Amino acid sequence: MKVTNKRAATALAAEVGVRLALFAAFLVTELLPPFQRLIQPEEMWLYRNPSSPSSPRWLQYSWPDVLAGSAIGLTFAYSCYRQYYPPLMDAECHRPLPLSPALPATQKQPHNPQPFCV
Repeated sequence: MKVTNKRAATALAAEVGVRLALFAAFLVTELLPPFQRLIQPEEMWLYRNPSSPSSPRWLQYSWPDVLAGSAIGLTFAYSCYRQYYPPLMDAECHRPLPLSPALPATQKQPHNPQPFCV
């Protein structure tokens, strides 16, 4: 009985210690002055000219990329859907497929304790 009380006391002390440490971290971050950064004149050019050569054009996708990506996404989504649900044309397509039925007792294999005995 003493071991259980000792474990419970240790767990409670650890929890209280963690909560106090988190509360102290919260207080320290709340009481610190906010970080204020001065924007340099060289940086203002980037804010005023967002379509500059610093943002390359190759980040924009062309229509074949979008078409191929959406086709791949729809294919994977439908194959994942079909693992758990019947085809979309089925009247019961909103209900999951039934789980695979268990084998009847006559078809069950007997348990062999030594399967690799030669």
